[in-house]
Amino acid sequence: NRIDINTSALNMLDQATQPQSDGSSNPLPPPWQQLFSLKGDECRELEWGTRSGKRWYERTRLPIHVEGKKMGWMFIIQDVTAQRSLHQQEISQVRQEEEEKRSRQWAMLLRDLHDGIGAVSANIGLLAELGRNTETVDNKNALFGQIADLSREANIEIRTMMNSLESRNMT
Repeated sequence: NRIDINTSALNMLDQATQPQSDGSSNPLPPPWQQLFSLKGDECRELEWGTRSGKRWYERTRLPIHVEGKKMGWMFIIQDVTAQRSLHQQEISQVRQEEEEKRSRQWAMLLRDLHDGIGAVSANIGLLAELGRNTETVDNKNALFGQIADLSREANIEIRTMMNSLESRNMT
């Protein structure tokens, strides 16, 4: 098997030709040899740590035909480090935006709970205290009716909020 490799590819490899134990030389470092030995024409990715840092490459394998006979393979190697880095930055940005959105939603939820349920429970407490100090049965019954109404409203509000959380459709 013969390997021809151009100067640009050698520069991209960031490594000089390695002499083999049998005296021949193979211009491919071991991780690249493995990548080229993989079967299949689809793109394959390789992570390679070089003197200049970690790089990502994509390999495509294409057959070479001469007069209808397959004579070998052409490998196209592309440095995709910049694209991969940009993609990772985009993913990080989306995750950060989603986290900020979730934080805002939780803050709104807590504020709504405090404003809605907090106000209702404070009113219930005040009405109960008034009921304790009221001496006529009619006044006590009216206060208990108001407490019951406020309790129903609070239950409806809590149920609505829980349903919106379950459906993730907060309004």
